[in-house]
Amino acid sequence: MKVEGSIQFTVIERGDDRVVSEMPIHSGMLNPFGVIHAGAMLWLADVTATVLVLGSAEVRPGMTGFPLGISLNANFVGNQRAGSLRAVSSS
Repeated sequence: MKVEGSIQFTVIERGDDRVVSEMPIHSGMLNPFGVIHAGAMLWLADVTATVLVLGSAEVRPGMTGFPLGISLNANFVGNQRAGSLRAVSSS
């Protein structure tokens, strides 16, 4: 079985102590059960937190000093099939 997908997200709020991102759900992000893949949810949370840590720095490929997560833990309490996801990172 071959499955392809892509992930797109938008930072809708970016401040010194809070970043909010949204990611539309589409078929390429769904797992075999028809709900969004947990990895995609965790990816959005990770990227949103990284934007917060970077502050005003602009993200670009190959940038130096990129933050490195030492440990990442998640507890999933729900899932969905359509719409969009929202991630909020705050300090």
